[in-house]
Amino acid sequence: MESLPDRPGSDRPSPPVARRGGKLKRMTEETRGIVQDLREWIDLRLDLAVREINDEIDDAASQAVLGIVLAILAFFTGLFGLTTLALGLGWALGQPFWGFLIVFGVLAVCSFVVVIVAKRHPIVVETKLFRRLRGDRYRSETQTSSDDDQAAAGTDGGPSTNA
Repeated sequence: MESLPDRPGSDRPSPPVARRGGKLKRMTEETRGIVQDLREWIDLRLDLAVREINDEIDDAASQAVLGIVLAILAFFTGLFGLTTLALGLGWALGQPFWGFLIVFGVLAVCSFVVVIVAKRHPIVVETKLFRRLRGDRYRSETQTSSDDDQAAAGTDGGPSTNA
């Protein structure tokens, strides 16, 4: 039974114990061996980096496809669900028109509420890049909107620093 080499991936045979030649020749051979090992290591690292990037791209593409499929399914589920609700309300009220009108009204009110809430309380994920690019402008915008809210409510938020 043969033993495994000390280093996997090394195709060079182990150096003999006693070599012929001078010191310079031995150093040259050792340097060539080190350079060859370094080249192999760099090639393997590059292959690993390429494979990792390909895996990340494949994962992102899979997530995007999954998101698109789920969005399409959610759209049709909502469409058929709201149509069924409208037809059911219309059937209960005697006219399909009334069911569709009620569903439209409820959706319009929900949309209006979402728009109002989103304007008053924007969802912002503050990252380092966001703070660097828009940090001061965002703080001044939120300060101005909070001053406007306080003025509309009739409260005094103290002295304003905005010019």
